[in-house]
Amino acid sequence: MFIPWSGGPIVRCPLIYNSFWGPLWSDDAHQALAIQINQFTQDLLQSKFMNVLSQYGLMGGAGSGIFVRASFLPDVPVTLTVSSYEAIIQQCIDAGAFPQPVNLQTSIGAPVLMIYLDDHTIINDVGGRQLNFRGAPDNGYHDSFVATNGEPCPYAFLAYSTSLNIITAVASHEFAEMVTDPLYDAWSPDHAFHEIADTCEFINDMITVSGRNWTVQAIWSNTDEDCIAQSPNPLPRLNPGPTAAFGGQDGVRGFAQHEPGAAPSHQRILPLPPLTFDVGKGTHSMDHRQVHNYVRKMFYPAAHSVLFNDLPDFLHTIADMLGQFSGPASAPPKQPTAPWVSDPSRQPGVARRGTCRKCLQ
Repeated sequence: MFIPWSGGPIVRCPLIYNSFWGPLWSDDAHQALAIQINQFTQDLLQSKFMNVLSQYGLMGGAGSGIFVRASFLPDVPVTLTVSSYEAIIQQCIDAGAFPQPVNLQTSIGAPVLMIYLDDHTIINDVGGRQLNFRGAPDNGYHDSFVATNGEPCPYAFLAYSTSLNIITAVASHEFAEMVTDPLYDAWSPDHAFHEIADTCEFINDMITVSGRNWTVQAIWSNTDEDCIAQSPNPLPRLNPGPTAAFGGQDGVRGFAQHEPGAAPSHQRILPLPPLTFDVGKGTHSMDHRQVHNYVRKMFYPAAHSVLFNDLPDFLHTIADMLGQFSGPASAPPKQPTAPWVSDPSRQPGVARRGTCRKCLQ
């Protein structure tokens, strides 16, 4: 068997945003689970699982992705539909809680959303997507919609489970398919019916990163003609494939590579402190203790009070200077605006409808 490339773009360096939807994520047990899921995300990107994906055009094996931030949306509706949840995603984008989508053909680094539902939040779109209730056909799926800036927003939804192993196996399945076939026109012979993880359902393996063990699902490797979950080295990119077709990696805007073998430069500053988004008010906030811990980690072993007399003022100055150069050269300097102010005139994007795929039960 050989899964062909159908001509569409991939996500060459995924910038992952985990989002936890539903009120139950606020209790201690669910918070502990969310912490584990976030750690799994970081470890997955550093694991040999990514070496398998490199054959499909990802940037370069282990380390070719970044976990950016977690968010919590406690007040989403108990029952979601495709139109309602895509409206919420767009609301988060407008408010600065989620990043603006980018052109997948010209950007190496592209944001993707991994959305985890709590026990009682379901998706039930009659005749369409169904997830997270007894009788639903799937435990996860990925899709995209066109955001108001005209670019596709790839996302995946994951059903709740009391088993961390099931959650991580399903997450690895949907992640692998989302980055290699975000618009259902890349590594798929039939627009998402048979993507690289579908052939290998129920075939699991264990990855180990810094002594932590995680269950992942194997994915199809064209190179090996087999279902595998890890490879000792990045597998050579397949040709024909998206990297060659879109001009290779060099000179593509959106991501700065680090030297091979060197620690990624983002490790001190990412992931960002988690935020909580209020769907009703359209605002988001961060816990002051988590922000304090984040700043301590960023400047460790020095204390920021030793380096800066007034860190907030310094950051405001940096933001003001960046704001002056963020627009076209002919435009006047932009005044910094609060990231939580939404544009009420924006409307949700158009949904891309795909076919549900089976995942782990």
